[in-house]
Amino acid sequence: MKTRQLDLDFRQDQAPEFFDQRLHRLHGAAFRAAMTGIPGAVVNTPQERLLTTIPYVSGSTARVYSPDIPRSLYPYWVLKLAGAYTKTEGAAGTLAPEGPLPLISGIRVLLDGEVIRDVDPMHLRVLSHHIGRGIDTDLTNITLGADTAEAFAARLMMDFRTLRSERPEATYLPSHRYGQLGIEVDWAASSAAGVEAMIAGGTYTVASFATAPTLQVWGMEILNPTAMNARYWLQKITQKVFPVSSVAQTAGVFQLPVGEVLRGILISQYTNAPRTPISTLVTATGNVVIRASGTYRKYETTWGEQMMKNKADYGVALPAGYIFLDFMNPDNGGLFSHALRTDSASGITQLEALVDTASVANAFLQFTFVTFKPARNPGNAGR
Repeated sequence: MKTRQLDLDFRQDQAPEFFDQRLHRLHGAAFRAAMTGIPGAVVNTPQERLLTTIPYVSGSTARVYSPDIPRSLYPYWVLKLAGAYTKTEGAAGTLAPEGPLPLISGIRVLLDGEVIRDVDPMHLRVLSHHIGRGIDTDLTNITLGADTAEAFAARLMMDFRTLRSERPEATYLPSHRYGQLGIEVDWAASSAAGVEAMIAGGTYTVASFATAPTLQVWGMEILNPTAMNARYWLQKITQKVFPVSSVAQTAGVFQLPVGEVLRGILISQYTNAPRTPISTLVTATGNVVIRASGTYRKYETTWGEQMMKNKADYGVALPAGYIFLDFMNPDNGGLFSHALRTDSASGITQLEALVDTASVANAFLQFTFVTFKPARNPGNAGR
């Protein structure tokens, strides 16, 4: 009874009302009417615009904070990477296979200093496009050989809404309720010898950006007053990387974080220099298990089975080296009630991945977590 009461308190007091299935059934029609409202000529319609442009800083972090990026209510951002590269090649290096994306090693979004997004573009591509939309995005990479002002570009969606769920709008980003909104971008280093993140090795006597890279941030702002005063959760993305070099393991244990409501885990395997997804660290028959509290096996699969399940669920195969464990049952509408709770009221204090790995030199296993936590909502302004 006590556990059940904690569950009800959590869902009623902290969550938006559409997270509570009973409230949704009782008040769904009224809630939708309030969310829709009567369209106004300007104020009640969304606005799509360029929010900011982030400059390239070789081997360092570029930071933009409000008011240089406006605080508003966002369902998504569009990230546009572009530049041009000139090089003279003596001996060919190895081209990074994921387009120009490794030029950025990390992107963070912050609200009042708290990191709510910590993700690299390679994993964001899979989450937003393969999983969220069932189709890849546009990537234009550089090529090997001598080139003058060769253009490269990438377009990535950064969704704050939860696509493939029963209520995508439940996790709009209400950044207007916070004192500061920020975005930080970690850029790869460049030199006269080249950009190691894009082309590893080889001999390049002249290498430079003919057009310095930039990352444009476009966004849709929701301006409807009713929506701006609604209750939301934050959809967070965080990552944890484990080096797994030249060690074969059966059910190797990887400790995962707890404390929030878990929508899913994107698992990837790769080597670096340049970053290259692989399928040899965890083979198709390798077991992947998510275990809670030391005994409860929440999710059991193999790498190959999960690849096939992902293709069936999202209508497209994920790129080699990636699988997604989706706890919200996407083939049944993406149910929030199916998300894995590891918050303080759940009683789960330990979460582990048990993974079979082969011996691969300089390999890495990465876990990218999509989680939920209450936003700063009316009535909980101190959160």
